[in-house]
Amino acid sequence: MKGVSGAGRGTAYRAENAETGAPLLENVAAAFSWAARARGLLGRPPPPPGAGWWLRPCGAIHTWGMRYPLDIAFLDRDERVVRVVRALSPWRAAGGGPGAYSALECAAGALPEAIRPGSRLTFVPLAPHEANSARNIHQGEAGGGVGRSPCRR
Repeated sequence: MKGVSGAGRGTAYRAENAETGAPLLENVAAAFSWAARARGLLGRPPPPPGAGWWLRPCGAIHTWGMRYPLDIAFLDRDERVVRVVRALSPWRAAGGGPGAYSALECAAGALPEAIRPGSRLTFVPLAPHEANSARNIHQGEAGGGVGRSPCRR
């Protein structure tokens, strides 16, 4: 697996296209512990535009108990997209298929079109002042977000 140097617990990320460096999502919270993945977005408002939720490891997701649809990109261990599911309705499930190792979730319609099977992403840790702003969004402050979870890369 590709490592991100300097990343650690409490780090927020920016998702970028690995080939071009173009930013795709500005605020990505990570759910890398069992408890954070189990809770996920359940009971939380939809992520705001430009924000997402990265679950690792995660080969399948469900929207049972959710109040809104999600866009999901399943990634392999090299953060290459293996499957994209757009607008997965509440009370449904989706698997990433062979090779899926993590999932990037966004509110329906918020996953950039540039994220498609075969594209490779990279997750860049945000600077501390940027991370504080991102954490506020993910904690549901500053307009509502996806909740905070431990981050580790």
